[in-house]
Amino acid sequence: MPLPADRATSRATSSTRSKRRQRRSETKPAHDIRCFGCGRVPCCGLLVVAVIAILALSAYVISDRAGDALTILDMYLKSDVLNVDAASSTLENGGALQEFVKTEASTTRSLRAAASSSSPVAVTEVPVTSTGSPVVDGPAMQVTDGSGRLGNNLAFILRGLLFAKLTNHAVVNLKLDTKSLREIFDGKAVLPLGSSKVEGSRFCPEKSDKRQLGRPVYNFQGERCKGAKAQDYRTMALEHLQQAFLPEFRHCLLQRSEESEKELTIHLRGQDLWGLAEHELTSDKPIPMEANAHHWLWHQPPCTMYRKIIVEEGFTKVLVVTSPDLRHVCIEWLKSNAVNLGIEVIVQAHSLREDFCALTRASNLVLSFSTLGDNAAVLNQRLKKLFFREFAQTHSLLDCDLWPGTTLYQYNMPINEGSHQPYGNTYRDVIQWFTGYDEKQISKHMGCNR
Repeated sequence: MPLPADRATSRATSSTRSKRRQRRSETKPAHDIRCFGCGRVPCCGLLVVAVIAILALSAYVISDRAGDALTILDMYLKSDVLNVDAASSTLENGGALQEFVKTEASTTRSLRAAASSSSPVAVTEVPVTSTGSPVVDGPAMQVTDGSGRLGNNLAFILRGLLFAKLTNHAVVNLKLDTKSLREIFDGKAVLPLGSSKVEGSRFCPEKSDKRQLGRPVYNFQGERCKGAKAQDYRTMALEHLQQAFLPEFRHCLLQRSEESEKELTIHLRGQDLWGLAEHELTSDKPIPMEANAHHWLWHQPPCTMYRKIIVEEGFTKVLVVTSPDLRHVCIEWLKSNAVNLGIEVIVQAHSLREDFCALTRASNLVLSFSTLGDNAAVLNQRLKKLFFREFAQTHSLLDCDLWPGTTLYQYNMPINEGSHQPYGNTYRDVIQWFTGYDEKQISKHMGCNR
């Protein structure tokens, strides 16, 4: 049955349209993608490029930092997904958009070329270990704990640093396990030695070098370099050892007294000199008055020597740093004479860290016969006046020359361990000497009485 004329015409028209669409589909370029009402212009990718180019140019002009623009465009110019030259060549009309994109691409390439041709900025990276310690090329030496307490170990460590420096070691590795040392220092600190300079000639023994020949890390044996001076040890302390200070100790050292010029710090050694064992911090036991006194007490300053210093130097405040046992008889003597002397007396017997810090930051210090005070003076950067009777023999790092900026005063008297008439050997005799000795018998010398 034949179709009606209008339906036949409609079918013919529809067939014709289908054929036209098919022909257009076959001849249409692969890149002819419609988007956002752009018709048949391949604009999607190009619009993205244009927007990015505008943003990049704005960043460059506004911030005057070519790196911002380069960074933004570089991600796209190097991309496999979008290529400016290829995309711009597909523009049918070659209008303003095409010209803008090509111009921005050319400008960006020029900026990148200029940046790459300029001299690079040298960046020096300091290599560190996994713990943050510096990596130093050159022979290393290890310093471990020595015998005795903090004062003796300070001598051992600083002698080790000086020995390492003078025998051309590049670095010292600390290995400190003693509790007293770990209150002050990082027990595993690595100390490079390159920054310091030791003037003059010194002689360091080689016997241990031969004994440890071939070892990658030399282990310090306590060698002493002949001719070493207090100034040498101070250089080692301030240039190197202070790098191992714990933050708490370093913070303590930064505290300053407002009355430092008129304040005198006195170190009074207690504990083992007054009838206690070294490990005993305090005791309720009375001093055995009739027992033979510790022989080192005859090397200590008597209480009347402190009065001589206070009166002659005009100090108005006295800080007494001592041990927790508080057995030293000059503590009560100073307190009972404070009014007559016109001074304020403060007694400090805190933790080892706090007490050692007080000695290490004192501006005016009176030493006892103890390596703790002697070697605290070596680390002290504020010390102006140092008063003493005797240095603490074997493990003291002090000498009569000291270092610039600190004035040394020595006090002498005809009393010593081998000859202390009219006093006997008991604690009662020592206390009588300490508290009643005629200070007119005490002579003062600037520097040492050589």
